[in-house]
Amino acid sequence: MSIRRVGARPRGRCYANLSNKCTLITVGIPFRLYADWDLIPIHFRINTMIKNSALGFCIAATALVLSGCEVPVDDGTSSSTDNNDFTTITRDGNVDVVMNFAMDSAVALVANADITEGTRSLETGLFEYRIIGGSRTRMGISERAVLSRDSSDASEVVGSNLLALDDQGDLTPAMETNFPTKVMYSVGSPSGNKIYLALDPGWFDDEQAVDADGRRIDFSRVIAETKCALMEVTVATNEHSCVAEGIFVQNMNDEYRQAVSGNQKPIQFDGDGNLYFAGTTFSVQEDSWTDCFFDDQNDQEICEIRTNKWLDTTDWQPRIFRRLVGEDTATAITQDNEYIEFFSVLKSGELVYQSRNESTWSAELKMLQGDSVIDLSSGWGLDFFTVDDSNTVIFGAEGSGSAANGLRFARPRAAGGVEKASLDTSLFGGDSGGSGWGNPKPRRLLVGDNGRIYGVFEGGRDTIDANGVHSGWETTLTVYQILPFDGVPKLELVLADGVSWWDWMQNTPFQVSGDTLYYSDSVDVPFLGTANVIIMVDLTTRLQTQLLTPVDGVGRYEIYNWRLAGDELHFSGLKKDNNSVVTGVIETARFTPETDSSVYLTVTESASASGAASAIQDIEVLRAVSTEIDPGDEPNLTFFQSMDNLYSMSIDFSTSMNTASVEENLSLVDGASNPIDMMKIWVNKTLHLIPDLDVTGLSDSTGTAPLAANTAYTLTVAATTNDVFGNALVSDASQTVTTRPSSGWYVDTNETLLYAGRSDGTRKWSTYDLVGASAPDHFELTFDAKNFNWQGVELYLFDVASGLPNQRTDFRMGLGSWSWVDYEDTDNNWHWIDGETRSVFNGSWKTYRIRVFGNDLMVDTKVLGENDTAYEAVGNLTVTDLATRSGTDNRILLRVQEPVGFDNFILNSLDSNGDISMNDVYTEDFSGGIPTAYNTDLTDTYDDIYD
Repeated sequence: MSIRRVGARPRGRCYANLSNKCTLITVGIPFRLYADWDLIPIHFRINTMIKNSALGFCIAATALVLSGCEVPVDDGTSSSTDNNDFTTITRDGNVDVVMNFAMDSAVALVANADITEGTRSLETGLFEYRIIGGSRTRMGISERAVLSRDSSDASEVVGSNLLALDDQGDLTPAMETNFPTKVMYSVGSPSGNKIYLALDPGWFDDEQAVDADGRRIDFSRVIAETKCALMEVTVATNEHSCVAEGIFVQNMNDEYRQAVSGNQKPIQFDGDGNLYFAGTTFSVQEDSWTDCFFDDQNDQEICEIRTNKWLDTTDWQPRIFRRLVGEDTATAITQDNEYIEFFSVLKSGELVYQSRNESTWSAELKMLQGDSVIDLSSGWGLDFFTVDDSNTVIFGAEGSGSAANGLRFARPRAAGGVEKASLDTSLFGGDSGGSGWGNPKPRRLLVGDNGRIYGVFEGGRDTIDANGVHSGWETTLTVYQILPFDGVPKLELVLADGVSWWDWMQNTPFQVSGDTLYYSDSVDVPFLGTANVIIMVDLTTRLQTQLLTPVDGVGRYEIYNWRLAGDELHFSGLKKDNNSVVTGVIETARFTPETDSSVYLTVTESASASGAASAIQDIEVLRAVSTEIDPGDEPNLTFFQSMDNLYSMSIDFSTSMNTASVEENLSLVDGASNPIDMMKIWVNKTLHLIPDLDVTGLSDSTGTAPLAANTAYTLTVAATTNDVFGNALVSDASQTVTTRPSSGWYVDTNETLLYAGRSDGTRKWSTYDLVGASAPDHFELTFDAKNFNWQGVELYLFDVASGLPNQRTDFRMGLGSWSWVDYEDTDNNWHWIDGETRSVFNGSWKTYRIRVFGNDLMVDTKVLGENDTAYEAVGNLTVTDLATRSGTDNRILLRVQEPVGFDNFILNSLDSNGDISMNDVYTEDFSGGIPTAYNTDLTDTYDDIYD
């Protein structure tokens, strides 16, 4: 290429556009040019380029020199002109993208919210970093300052946001690059030898990314230069390649993270290791120009061809792409007229995804089985969905709430098509027609490595002030064990006013490892604002252990996010005391409520932040795949098949099973040997079963008919069933259970009295005379009890002989996770006291003691089997100003609504000081069957019971 020069040797830079349009230069000082023919002043400043084909000249150097622009010719890399004695060298002036990775010693990767740079501190040994590019808010740049800048004034900041965490807890850069590069998230392959990086074009952020001077950072440049937004890195060698050129990968926004009820990201794998991801295609546009300058030393002109590349405007129109093992090309497997919102891949290779119909915008959940598309749900979309460890997808349809179809299941059939079933989650709620806990809605599923499936339900309850007046409503989150069924809450949380369930858990959703539930909460620190703590809940006892609790204002953390990997919970955050980034690991296998936290908790100050701290937005744990050891013996089985549960059953296996072998040898029959269809859900070494007795069985999703009441069923796993090592059962393993009656009271094989519900099927309170005779004015009542759903019981002291409505109740009491007392005091005023009582009707067998003497009312509880010294008072149920009883026939009325069990009722007579005056006024251990008093519901008889 040559450029004609006139007169003096050029000393500035001349830009000749390859489209034969003159592009004006960069000059050393501002100056003014008057074109002869119109005398119009034209101003130029440093770094300003003007294209004007009408002018047809270039300006070069500080002296005024005009030179006509010529069309570039491809006649070599150097030339000389007729009017100059220097040579022009033409060369490529573009900068190649450089990416170097350092992941071989990493145990986890963290993606920072912003680009950082830094060095190792000689003083602390920590990686010290500062934010060099991020959102304008975190960079401290006003919106006005950003808007005032020229749109072409791009930042020259380079670097990435990806950091590597080593086994000592230290953070170091995981990527070095000469372009601004932002990773949205990373995903490890099933074998752990590859890492996949989803690059962020910067289009999904709420605010423009800028540098410290407010100049915009263009994260899309590196994607345009490489044509790659999804990279594959080999961990051991740090070698990298592009998975698929010209395809964006889905970002994880709030809608995605709410719907995908687990740790799955939009890059996933099936059982054969094939790669799946959601993405949309993009194209790269470019233009070129020549940047010329004079080399005085060599007396030659250098002209560099520069190419600007950018991403063409792209609509997010995602499809699901699949790259098979051993292939280099990813292929779209969904249609281009479907708007994919989220997806999950089953181990068998079926794809489950929700898409929007572009013509009606209705949401449709589908399963792609080979080339066949199967509808699972349509119209309303989903609240959440997840998958088990085999081939079953579990989802909650939007708007279904806690109803007969609250949870739905779909599973591919080897012969084609899917099996469908549903689970009634109203078992985990209250009366849908009432207030309080009415009809809580499932929001999220937790699939635990202990084989259990837990559900997070959003609900609420009325708040009552000290005078018994309704004062408002509070939102709650409650965690239940859904499979195997347990109707007692594992955890109940009350959310602050105005805080939604997703606001509360979006960065650190519930995690389950072993028999422990983990969640993060906020606590107030006097004079210093708030701090985050980690709370661990023992799912067997419901006991809680709190970690990272500030002591005298020291040790204040902000938890950014976490990820569970095997039996390690990795988390990242900010230590507010000194503005340092911390990483932590909880070794969940070592945790017990009695163990000191130093045994299982490690918190490391991994880096120090200069200036504003930048949140970590993603964490991915790199770990070797663990291998199970062959036990060498036949598998052991534990059945969870209760006469009280008509909806599901489960089997725990002692080792990982050959799932196909189990399912081929599995049967459920009734007393007449009629086989019953079952939906199968595998979680680790546990098989959950949902029987369906309706005529169509698992072929439709209209509903699932539970087991019949008062009927014998036999569940069998036949001999020859083998585990993954080939160890087989020597003989059949089976269990026969006769289900409970459909309603009323019954005594089980343990001689325990149980309540099955009302005969009319409604969820209303039923009232029974507990003793069947008058109670002393001063008494002590003890009994053993366990609730099988969330609701507890109510106890009233009621004068059945009085003919005065509104004056027959001495007190009313509700016992449950939230307990209350409504009573008349010595001045004939009524009072209401209530509060959370985790030790009361918490799903375990406990002994309760209620003492009424003088003006005192006391409630105590202890673990079943412990001696009397273990009784603990339920403090908020203690009353010291109870009115003196004046009734002539006071009865203790027991009110029940949901399944509950009782044993060992004992009524003792007390004196007014609380000393026993007569033991065993009444005793009942139900060895003789159901007492006569429990045959009559007294609710309608005493219809003024609430007055």
